[in-house]
Amino acid sequence: MFKELHCKECGAAPKGMKQCHELFDDLLGIKYLGDGEAYRLAVACYTFQHPHSHSAKAWHYAHAYLTAFVHDNLPSKQARQEANATLHTLNPEKLELESPLLHQEIPWPHSILDFSNEVQRTPIEAAETWAHSLLQAQEEWFYKLSK
Repeated sequence: MFKELHCKECGAAPKGMKQCHELFDDLLGIKYLGDGEAYRLAVACYTFQHPHSHSAKAWHYAHAYLTAFVHDNLPSKQARQEANATLHTLNPEKLELESPLLHQEIPWPHSILDFSNEVQRTPIEAAETWAHSLLQAQEEWFYKLSK
């Protein structure tokens, strides 16, 4: 597949004639409909992986939610409350200045393409795997940058 057709943010190759945002819309409508926790986690993963397609506030919320859910092992509802509390502590000017531009270069190990075909796991298991892989990739990327 031509590299220029891949998503510039997550690296996903198109599937058929669909780009990653269309695959994501399909996935939410089919697999995650009715599973609120898996739905919210999948949306946070997609938002985190696509910083230029969302507002800085949405990206920071997704990052805080994923961090609370994955690293702090909080239940989904509590992780969302933690993310909301984190947003309220951030200076609005800082939200825009701390643009997630660096994330565009992270070589993501998984994208929506990996989860649109996921049949062996439940929606929440697939979304949790995606969340873990994103935060691990971010940590590895920042570690390489710090060297």
